[in-house]
Amino acid sequence: MKALAYVIALAGFIAISTAVQAQGPLPKAEVTVTNGGRPQSGVTVQLFIQFQNTERFSAEFTTDSNGRVIFDRLRRNQAYIVRTVPEGDEAAREETFTTGPSGKTDLNLEI
Repeated sequence: MKALAYVIALAGFIAISTAVQAQGPLPKAEVTVTNGGRPQSGVTVQLFIQFQNTERFSAEFTTDSNGRVIFDRLRRNQAYIVRTVPEGDEAAREETFTTGPSGKTDLNLEI
């Protein structure tokens, strides 16, 4: 009896795993921060998940030498906000986007 339960559980796991793989890779967002068109390294960029009229902090990274941050393994068909963390007297910049079922979203934030 335990062997039958194990086989049924394994079959269910394989079916779910196959269905997830069929959807393709999870979405990601590549954010480039620029100033006067030039990439800016060392800028803190935050990612928020947007639910109805609220937002929830998800992640924070610093831009690389090319002014980029990549947020990967995002939820499918989900609204997000990316926001720079201002330094000194500069204002925060933000962009709202919604992921698709897979693929990459490219965003540019000019500070």
